[in-house]
Amino acid sequence: MKMLAILLTVVAGTALAQYGMHSTCVLEPDIHNGFDGVSGMIYFLQETEADPVQVFGEVHGLTEGKHGFHIHTEGVTDFDCSSTGGHFNPDGFSHGGPTSDFRHVGDLGNIDACPNGTAFVDILDTIISLYDFERNVTGRALVVHDLEDDLGLGGDEESLATGNAGVRVACCTIIQDYY
Repeated sequence: MKMLAILLTVVAGTALAQYGMHSTCVLEPDIHNGFDGVSGMIYFLQETEADPVQVFGEVHGLTEGKHGFHIHTEGVTDFDCSSTGGHFNPDGFSHGGPTSDFRHVGDLGNIDACPNGTAFVDILDTIISLYDFERNVTGRALVVHDLEDDLGLGGDEESLATGNAGVRVACCTIIQDYY
């Protein structure tokens, strides 16, 4: 699986080399929470500083249904998703959905896994950045959660903090690609 991830990185990197800034994230399972089968590759592409960030890729080994998908403050340490801190939130807003007027910068909503456990990711986000210092996600963690993110609409404190998305099943550090 790791060899396939490396091959995909090289192929995607070659295709993306002509476009602005790009970063990659190779998801690893959070084995501390018992999710040893989750993996995937996520790419981030921003052509210019004024453009939105395209987030795309695949996540495998999930349970069928929706899963919270967030940028967390810190990169992954020692393959432990709990080391990633909370949601990336430099503005100090409550948790929300990707289209909310006020949200954590890292609130990317949900990904939806098919019955075979694969989620295809294709997000266009205007809040995160690969250029802007305040909103740059490079070096931070991407985290996939066990449960559906309620987008801050759950009516309780945890909803306003995390979207009640449950435990972390996989994570990775977002690394800038240089081609």
